[in-house]
Amino acid sequence: MSEQTPRIIEGLTPKPAPLARMRASEREATPAPPPAEAAVEAPASKSGTKTPRRAPRKASSTVTSGKRSMSFYAHESTHKRARAAYRHTRHLEGDESYSDMVEKALEAEVARREAAYNDGKPFEGTDTPLPAGRPMQG
Repeated sequence: MSEQTPRIIEGLTPKPAPLARMRASEREATPAPPPAEAAVEAPASKSGTKTPRRAPRKASSTVTSGKRSMSFYAHESTHKRARAAYRHTRHLEGDESYSDMVEKALEAEVARREAAYNDGKPFEGTDTPLPAGRPMQG
């Protein structure tokens, strides 16, 4: 059997580890990466600069085109029923999306509570965060 020589990929230098994540003892002992013997020059980008990184994702509560993302918990049975109702009736009710159907249902419940408890007028409120967790039971 013949002995195989290790494969060497030329033109790529190893990326150094970020110094901020290394212990001080590792920073001192870490030598700079050796220059490649037959370095192949990477093609330059059109502008000659690095490509910018993507902007970070927006928070889930960010307002987009007048709408705001919401997150809440519902019983599994309610979730399944709502999705099934949407699938079977979206063409009959003119729902643009599942979110559209949920918004209509939420709007109907808010209108019912305003009529029952506030003479049909909208409740006053702010955009401060709601209390987290389950309510205290006495």
